Amino acid sequence: MATRELLDHVADGLRQIANEVKAPDMFRKEMDVFEHLLNQYPDFVKFLDSPFVGYVTKCLVLDRVWDSIFKAMGIKPIPEMVAFTKIVVRLRMIKDFTGINEEYDFQVNRQMDVLYAKVYVPFPLQEDTKARLKSALEKHFGKRVALYLTIDKSLIAGIKVMINGTMYELSVDSLLTKIKDSLSYRKS
Repeated sequence: MATRELLDHVADGLRQIANEVKAPDMFRKEMDVFEHLLNQYPDFVKFLDSPFVGYVTKCLVLDRVWDSIFKAMGIKPIPEMVAFTKIVVRLRMIKDFTGINEEYDFQVNRQMDVLYAKVYVPFPLQEDTKARLKSALEKHFGKRVALYLTIDKSLIAGIKVMINGTMYELSVDSLLTKIKDSLSYRKS
């Protein structure tokens, strides 16, 4: 695993490129899509990290993956982002992609003075619920907030929100854990 300093350096380089092409938010969306893909398909990460597969082959596969993902979305991928993922693969840092993405988010948020909230929910939220959540977070933190929703089927019910590296959780699972811990504490 790469050091925090290295992740910061790599993310800063990507942020500078994103600023040059005036697309930091588009880069963020593509980073999130690619991170989701890596999380969903661990064998793909192993393939991209394998010393037994040639770099040219990995690049050809990456081109196909990027094209197919964005073709399904009806848009073209940002060429600089495709090139960035190839560099990450070449440097054998694909296992660090989540860390790079988190650091990139942090840097872009700081630059834009926006809090970026990763929201984990058990099912898709309706638009009015998202708007109320966004408004409540903006009021609480006194800053603009960008929401990024992720479906987390491990949540029974409730919500988790990650802002500035702090996880705020209100879920059935966390409430049950608190009850269990309080009962365990009373027994000892």
